[in-house]
Amino acid sequence: MSVRTETLKLPAPLERYVAEQVEQGAYPSRQAAIVAAVAGEKRRSEQRLWLKAELEKGVRSPTAGVLNIENLILRGRARHTARQRRRSA
Repeated sequence: MSVRTETLKLPAPLERYVAEQVEQGAYPSRQAAIVAAVAGEKRRSEQRLWLKAELEKGVRSPTAGVLNIENLILRGRARHTARQRRRSA
């Protein structure tokens, strides 16, 4: 992997945030923090593309049906409540 060196100027609030992260030990250097941010955005972008493709496949599938969002929310809440009860028990 080749590394290209380039000067990068960030807006002051972002520059402070990166400096704080380095000072707190989250990253060994400014460069490492920026590389991690770009890599994270690349990963999220790839995940969005994958999800979009999967959604399109599902919509086009012969078994695709009508989405009842209210029912979906109720089922999700019921599952959440059941998990909370199991944790409390």
